[in-house]
Amino acid sequence: PIDTAYAYDLYDQLEDNSQNNPYLISSEIDLADLYSEVLAGDSKSGIYFRLTNNITLDSSFNPIGNLSNQFRGIFNGDNYSITVNIDRPTTYNGVFGAVGLGGAVVNLRVWGSVKGGNNTGSIAGYNLGTIDNCINNANIFAKTAQAESLGGIVGLNYGTVTDCINRGTIQGNRYVGGIVGKNMTTGNSASTVNGIINLGNITSILGNTSSVVGGFVGQNDGIVKNGYNYSQISNTGDNQIGSLIGYFSATANLSGSKNCYNNTRKSALREIGYN
Repeated sequence: PIDTAYAYDLYDQLEDNSQNNPYLISSEIDLADLYSEVLAGDSKSGIYFRLTNNITLDSSFNPIGNLSNQFRGIFNGDNYSITVNIDRPTTYNGVFGAVGLGGAVVNLRVWGSVKGGNNTGSIAGYNLGTIDNCINNANIFAKTAQAESLGGIVGLNYGTVTDCINRGTIQGNRYVGGIVGKNMTTGNSASTVNGIINLGNITSILGNTSSVVGGFVGQNDGIVKNGYNYSQISNTGDNQIGSLIGYFSATANLSGSKNCYNNTRKSALREIGYN
C-alpha cells in the first residue's frame, strides 16, 4: 500500500516510492517535516527524495539527522540550491546533521552561512554514506576556536565524498579542510574523498593559532585522490598545516591517495603538513 502519512507528496501518488518516483521536496515546511521524522527515529532508509526548486531557509531550520538518528535515505538535489542561515553552538551542522550508512546526498548546491561547533559542513556535519556531485558556496565558521572538524562539504567523514566543489570561505582553527575536516576510517573500510576541487580560502579565528589544516582535508586517515586546490590558507600554528592535507596519518592509504595538485600561486605551503 502507498504510505500517505508524509506531508510531502510522491511524484506519482498511484505508485510506490522509487528512484523514478521520489517524494518531492519543494518548501521549507517539507524540510522541517523531514527533520522531525528523522529525529523521531524514522531514518528513511531506502526512501528517495528529490528537490524541485530552490529553497531559502531561515535561522529556525535544524539540520536533518544527528548521530543518534541519522538520515539514511537518498536525497537528490537535482542541481537546485538550498540557502541556509545556520548559527548553532552544538555539533553536527549542515543541511544534514548526519548522513548514515546507505544514505546519500547528491546533486545539491548550498549557499548562505553555516556556523557551528564540532563536525560542521555545508552538506553534512557527519557522513557515513555518500555525498556526490555537490557544490558549496556557503561560508563555514567555527563557533569557537576550540571547535573541530570543519569542512566545506563535510565536517567528519567516515563514508565517500566524490565530485564535489567548495567555493565558500572556511574560518576555523582545528581539523579544518576545504572539502572535509576529518577523513576517518571505520573497520577495514577506508573513507574516500575523490574528484574534488577547493576554491575557498581558509582562515583562522583572529588571535588563535591553528592545528591540522589542509586545502582538501585537515586530517586524513583514509584516501584522498584526484583533487585540485586553488585557495589561500592563512592559518598559522604548528607544522600540521598543508596546502592539500594537514596531517596524513600512519593508517591512511598512501598508495591510494594520488593525483592531487596545488596551485602554488595561491598557497605556497608544502602539500602535506605532517605525515
